[in-house]
Amino acid sequence: MRNHAPLLLLASRIYKVAAMRIVQLLRFAIASIIVSALLVSGGCSNTHQEPIPQEVRRDLLQVWGTSDTDLFAIGQAGLILHYDGKSWSRMESGTREILHDIAGVSHNDVFVVGANRTLIHYDGQSWKTVGLNVDSELFGIWAASASDVFVVGANDTVLHYDGTTWQKMSSGINEGLLDVWGSSGTDVWAVGTGGAIVHYDGKAWSRATSPVGVRLRCVSGLSSERVYAAGDEGTVVQYDGESWKVVMTKDSKSRWNGICVFSDGDVRVVGWDGKTGGIMMYYDGQSWGDTRTSGTVGKYSEIMSVWGFSKTNFFWVGLDGISHRFQ
Repeated sequence: MRNHAPLLLLASRIYKVAAMRIVQLLRFAIASIIVSALLVSGGCSNTHQEPIPQEVRRDLLQVWGTSDTDLFAIGQAGLILHYDGKSWSRMESGTREILHDIAGVSHNDVFVVGANRTLIHYDGQSWKTVGLNVDSELFGIWAASASDVFVVGANDTVLHYDGTTWQKMSSGINEGLLDVWGSSGTDVWAVGTGGAIVHYDGKAWSRATSPVGVRLRCVSGLSSERVYAAGDEGTVVQYDGESWKVVMTKDSKSRWNGICVFSDGDVRVVGWDGKTGGIMMYYDGQSWGDTRTSGTVGKYSEIMSVWGFSKTNFFWVGLDGISHRFQ
């Protein structure tokens, strides 16, 4: 009589593997449904990936654009991608350095900054290196106009471009600066290590009183009386035209990497939840952290940047090397 025990054992193992796989798929599907529901309640009707060619997929650190058919994403090893509303394609950057931030005033006038004092400019045709007389790593850039551009970096570095030349500026502090944003060329904020916040009034930079001592990684706003900065320990601070105040903190291991304030005043902050993956939270002008408007975004990798045009149309990128769109 033939011994069927080995076959039965093999069948049992195959059954167990298949059952585990089905459970995993069901869990993923349920998680996706929950995340979609959270995003819908936060003003998003749909979330999906915008495919990036596998051969150029690397960690993405920033996304910025002039419209939803003209976006740029930057990241590791000099990677620059462009989105035309249909697909992402790689651009030749001319550098292999890590690229930290991007800003511009039009498709034909875009700057990118990065490691080893990297500064490159896009004129609508190609990217070209801009020579700078600095030794610092550059982390943040913001443009008020084609002749009014600000760059910040390590070792309290601040640079200004007047449309012709780049000049060093004195920040008035010793801390490194990580990001910069302004409502105009005479109302510019920069944030950085140790909770540093500095302001430029069109004449000089001065230190502002910061309510926190943690690293502030990003800054953005709607007007001179509504500015947000965010960073480590899930901290978000807000400037109301008179002073900076803490409006949210989370787990000590969490951090915010990017922030975007839409024209209607709604806010998105993105980062790492300190435990399992990327996180995004939503502010509607009244409250943070409501379960209807926030939540961990599945098991995605750390989210580094968010950019968009309204609460129903924005993009985010992160360390999974994938572009995601809420629409």
